[in-house]
Amino acid sequence: MSVDIFTWENAHLFGDALPSQHRLRRKLFIERQNYTVPVYRDLEYDQYDTPAATYVVRRDEQGVVRAVNRLIPTPLPYMIKDLWPDLIETGPVPADWAVWESSRFGVDNELDPETRDRYLGELLCGVIAFGLQQGVSWFVAVLTYPLIKRSLIASGVDVEILGRPRAIGGCPPAAPIRVNVSQASIDEIRRRKRLSGPIISPLSLTAGQGRIAA
Repeated sequence: MSVDIFTWENAHLFGDALPSQHRLRRKLFIERQNYTVPVYRDLEYDQYDTPAATYVVRRDEQGVVRAVNRLIPTPLPYMIKDLWPDLIETGPVPADWAVWESSRFGVDNELDPETRDRYLGELLCGVIAFGLQQGVSWFVAVLTYPLIKRSLIASGVDVEILGRPRAIGGCPPAAPIRVNVSQASIDEIRRRKRLSGPIISPLSLTAGQGRIAA
């Protein structure tokens, strides 16, 4: 198995990957982190799950989504701009086709540590590879400092902090970040996570996503 990248338009080609990522999000963000967001029939969702969203997922051998990230171009409605624009202290809130928001980022904590670490590296490579293919310069996101350090910086991701960490909706303090998109980042993640071979699924390469090299 490898990383799948899809939208509402081509999700039907990926079996139940779309609802499966919503199920994982319920586990990660409602059960584990107590987010106050809608859930319906075990599926977590919000107002940003629209045709504009791209989903990057890593499924296991049974086809169950175990790692997820949602990407949205910033000229369209997105979470940081609508809910927490004051978090970004280093400049204007992005509204540029070369900048996308990364949200709902997570890896299933029930995986064994080795598999979880590998899935994390593959997910990050998939996200950055998609960014390269789409002409994205950087992603904007809001994450807790432990997650920024442990999951991103420690994996080799090029991260810049855009503001002070603050508590949001009763959750632990989180900070806005810039994730720079480059082939060098993919290469460094591959090196640190000892990843070899293709990471993007062949289906993602032929299902309307264009050529994505990772």
